[in-house]
Amino acid sequence: MRRLEGLDLDWSPVGSETSAAYVRIPPGDYVFRVRACNNDGVWNMEGVHLRLRVTPPFWQTGWFAAAVAVSLVGIGVLLHASRLRRTVNQLRSQALERGDIAQAVREVASELMSGGRPKVEVEVHGAPRRLSVAAEHHVFRIAQEALTNAVRHAQASGVRVSLAFRGDVVELTVCDDGRGLTSEKPDHGFHFGLSGTRERARALGTRLEVESAPGQGTAIRVRWSEKADHAGGAPGA
Repeated sequence: MRRLEGLDLDWSPVGSETSAAYVRIPPGDYVFRVRACNNDGVWNMEGVHLRLRVTPPFWQTGWFAAAVAVSLVGIGVLLHASRLRRTVNQLRSQALERGDIAQAVREVASELMSGGRPKVEVEVHGAPRRLSVAAEHHVFRIAQEALTNAVRHAQASGVRVSLAFRGDVVELTVCDDGRGLTSEKPDHGFHFGLSGTRERARALGTRLEVESAPGQGTAIRVRWSEKADHAGGAPGA
């Protein structure tokens, strides 16, 4: 008689058979037991046994399930980032075509806040006016990139944007209450980094001011005047 403990519910007669076959045994630990009797019909109740382990195929292992879960999460994050990037890039041109720089910044803030968090407030001081094509482009992109970084990377609960028009000077400030920066180098994976934002400020003939500390949020500020516009170049990407 034979029995595979862990699979068979009872003993099975074997007759003159000298082998046993099982198919589709689930992964796990088993004990194969055999009992026999002599010619006098006396059974050896202890019998012999063999311990077996059936290993699962790789697609049924825990590490494979974890790898699939991590991959799905990663794909979801990449798809979300790609959608967000396409959205803000589309808004870049469409928003400026529909109105001035103040209206364009409001539209970007509204779009990025569509998920509910973080809360983005836009304040405009003075009378908004149209700037040169190059100046509008770079100021808008600086605001867009700062907002995108605050929403995607800073883990902020609130972001405040201030756009001030004073005489021939326009000042943009973007502050968040997020995790802050340990250095002025952007985290690995930042698509919109500080280096690109600084390049835009230089194209405006000015510089980017950054104030940040770990756990205390980040504030960036750029000032542009019409006097510096003569040194500005054509809009970049």
